[in-house]
Amino acid sequence: MLSNICVSMSKIKFSFGRPVSPEQFYDREEELNRIRSRLLTIKDGVKNDIVLVGPRRVGKSSIIFYLEHNLAQEDIFTMNLDCEGLDLSSFLKTYGNTIIESELKAMGLMRRFGERIKKGFTEAISTMAEALGKLRAVELGTSSEEFLRFRIEFDKSTRNRSLADDELDELFERTIALPNNLDKKYIVMFDEFQETANFNFSRGGFHANFRKSIRNQNNVAYVFTGSAIGMMDTIFNDPKNPLAGAAEVIRVNPFDIQTSNSFLEIRFKEAGRKITPDIEEFIFDQVGGFPAYLNWAGLRICDLIPENKTITMDIAKKVCEEIHSPISPIFQMIEKQLVKLGLKTKNILHCMALGYKRPSEIGSEANVKNVYVYLNRLQSYGLVSKINDHYELIDPIITEHLKRT
Repeated sequence: MLSNICVSMSKIKFSFGRPVSPEQFYDREEELNRIRSRLLTIKDGVKNDIVLVGPRRVGKSSIIFYLEHNLAQEDIFTMNLDCEGLDLSSFLKTYGNTIIESELKAMGLMRRFGERIKKGFTEAISTMAEALGKLRAVELGTSSEEFLRFRIEFDKSTRNRSLADDELDELFERTIALPNNLDKKYIVMFDEFQETANFNFSRGGFHANFRKSIRNQNNVAYVFTGSAIGMMDTIFNDPKNPLAGAAEVIRVNPFDIQTSNSFLEIRFKEAGRKITPDIEEFIFDQVGGFPAYLNWAGLRICDLIPENKTITMDIAKKVCEEIHSPISPIFQMIEKQLVKLGLKTKNILHCMALGYKRPSEIGSEANVKNVYVYLNRLQSYGLVSKINDHYELIDPIITEHLKRT
């Protein structure tokens, strides 16, 4: 009986809570072909950087994960760094660690050293020192060895204290320059890059120095992703920002109804369940084509409907209602996203969820005078879009969540 269950479960390709595997990836051929063609020019020393912008849970991280897998087959090395929650110092140290991990992986030593680098200061230092001795024996490149030596001494000398400006400058210059000096072709991917707008860097600002440092790199291309759509637009499209025009901006949108329906039909067929067009359209109406929500709904429906059965409308409604239960992971994700907002901001969002779209109406209903300040901020966060003179919530699940709370 257990073996039959395992065989059955192996057919399910819905996935929630992490980027999908390459085998589970669906659609996005247009975006992938466009991005891949740009990035592969790095093999000839031609640099084309890319910006991926879209709301949370639309599938940006899955695109990045797929690209990592795909580019590895082209003898291109990749590294991925999530900027969320980092300050400048931790960003630079984490970035350096990520480069070191990539080099260890390339030399077949990741299993021995890689995970230990992430386990705190003392473990990281001893691990890097041990790695340095081992790697020298297998002819580690000069740039990697110099950087390892630098980081070991730097981390020891700056332990448990804030960095001076000159120390931060040196850490910045050595870290940002490193991937270009490794005699390899690298694609560096920064997730939630809008967080870097908050970095305090005394010497002219982070973005100005970052742009200056990467401008003439011929061995590295960059992919910047972000869910705070307005902030990403400011960084890469506002002429006042040093990174404006530095990369091609590509929007990642939720699935349209045809793609959503096709996704559900194919995935349920693989899982041994049958879905009808009216159920597909109902689920799309509820979740708006966001891949994360479609995947979660698919998983729950497979929990409730046995193989070789047709999904009923009652089950579809039950699952879509479960999304809004306080114990559902989607509920918790949205609460985490909204908890950082102030009371007035939440009041504005609540009014918009109830159908108010004009700024004057929103401001009056929420009792907020300077409503445009809040609406612009919500655009920056990627929660609200502006269509002509109307403002609307982007995510239908957040909209329903706000109606209920």
